[in-house]
Amino acid sequence: MNRMKNILEKLLLGFLLLSLFGCGATMHGWTQSDAIGRHMIVNKDSNSLGYRRVQYNSSYYNPLNNFINDKGLPDLIYEDYEGNDHIIYIYYIESNTVYEFKADGKWPDSLYQRKNRPISDYELQTYKILSDSEKLPEGASKEVLEVNKVGLSHFDAKNYEAAIKTFKQAIEIRPDFMPAYYNLGLSYSNLEKYEEAINTYNRAIAIDSSYYKTYFLLGDAYYSLGNFEEAIKSYNKAITRNPDDVMSYCSLGLAYQKAGNYIAAIESFEHALKINSTSDEKRLLNAQIYYQLGITNSYLGNYQIAVDFLEKATRINPDFIQAFIDLGIGYMFLELREDAIRIFKHVIDIQPNNASAHYYLGSIYASLQNKNAAIDEYNKLKNLDAELANKLRNLIYSNLL
Repeated sequence: MNRMKNILEKLLLGFLLLSLFGCGATMHGWTQSDAIGRHMIVNKDSNSLGYRRVQYNSSYYNPLNNFINDKGLPDLIYEDYEGNDHIIYIYYIESNTVYEFKADGKWPDSLYQRKNRPISDYELQTYKILSDSEKLPEGASKEVLEVNKVGLSHFDAKNYEAAIKTFKQAIEIRPDFMPAYYNLGLSYSNLEKYEEAINTYNRAIAIDSSYYKTYFLLGDAYYSLGNFEEAIKSYNKAITRNPDDVMSYCSLGLAYQKAGNYIAAIESFEHALKINSTSDEKRLLNAQIYYQLGITNSYLGNYQIAVDFLEKATRINPDFIQAFIDLGIGYMFLELREDAIRIFKHVIDIQPNNASAHYYLGSIYASLQNKNAAIDEYNKLKNLDAELANKLRNLIYSNLL
């Protein structure tokens, strides 16, 4: 009897363990085939697939459960696999942050937070498309999303005319579907049809005025038309909606620069520099910002400040040829000819056929009455840029008369 009882207890224990692990495995796999490789809106009210995946994953992975209890429900979730490792991305739109989790295998306690980063423009647009589709009737939602997806495939293939036609079809299906207007405007911009782009961006804004990127692209369209005042207004509206967007401040600075408001341009570039990351991926953008600060200060006649910024740009990006050229010009304004010669020779070492470097180097030699060196640069320049060569020739003879 006791032996039979022990056997039954073991069988019962085995059944309980199988049930526990089986429930976990079933939970982990239920709806998973629909979830892998896609972004999903997390909507508790509609019991969306994304909400169910958050619930399932957080009940399976204790670390994720603790994280969500602390942070609250996310707005968006994305799942994928790297080999056998489960990858989960959790998005919080208001804080513009996505958290990446990785589980080594399928063990409940193996999940850990790998990193976090800002949400990309593509991911933010995906969220807006999905959140908008939640408001559509089921049939209309599916159709407009499919048409929009086809338009994006044309856009990615740089077939902008086909993209325009397709996004217009999406608008016919759902006239208040903002992402289709956004994508249509971007397609017009890529064809340099800026008036059409401006009209389309304004229609997108009339539907949803909260998305900063639409104002940013509207500013770009005005900038391309030379309407810098309207560009400035649009970039400022983008910044109001997303004060941490570095590119909006950079573009605002360029628009102020073109409009001749150099002080405002410098303030914009300095703010961009303040909020930009110092990570490797942002390093080259910092070089561009320093470059623009240098150029703008040179317009104000602040040549020493300009040279300081241009030196920083070239230190960050040793391949930034234009920054070296303008640094050499800055040294010329400061009458630091030896430094200027060094810089232009450095450019020629990197790019032997750089016409600007040969021109400025020849002009310095002419100013130093070094006829042979100046003529040598002129002879090299003749085969690179005839117009610059003639300018240098005139400069040589005017300095040597």
